[in-house]
Amino acid sequence: MKTLTCILMSLLLLSAAPASVGKKVNAQGNVTVHVWYFHQGAVVGICNVPVYGPKVFIWGIQIVDVNCPSSSIVANVTEGQTLSAAAWLDPTNYIASDPLVVTADMIGAGSVDLIIQV
Repeated sequence: MKTLTCILMSLLLLSAAPASVGKKVNAQGNVTVHVWYFHQGAVVGICNVPVYGPKVFIWGIQIVDVNCPSSSIVANVTEGQTLSAAAWLDPTNYIASDPLVVTADMIGAGSVDLIIQV
């Protein structure tokens, strides 16, 4: 009986997959983040709108000023990170995009679009 138990245990241990097989590696890379402003059917770069201090928020990591006149930034992001954009209309009112979770496809494409809709 001990021999059978040892053989079964050996087979079980040999057939077990290494721990690293089940781990998923998140995609990471540089992407261009474009910030767009959408209002009444028109889509324009955020720098073409009279707003102040447009920024991209990489949640939990950093806040980056949008480059004008390109209305974009280049950021190193990882799959699963959350991005959003915001700008001030005046000293008391601001506009913001919806949060966007970065996917591997976005990193592969090298571009992410954040749309501020009013």
